[in-house]
Amino acid sequence: MEKLKFRIVIEQDEDGVFVAKCSTLPGCVSQGKARQEVIS
Repeated sequence: MEKLKFRIVIEQDEDGVFVAKCSTLPGCVSQGKARQEVIS
């Protein structure tokens, strides 16, 4: 099975929460207290 690759942007908001977004997939958002948590 081939894995799809998408560019993900991770930013830290004003409250210190990390947010990951994928512009290719509208509505695809993840958040967490640590960068690694967001990636998982």
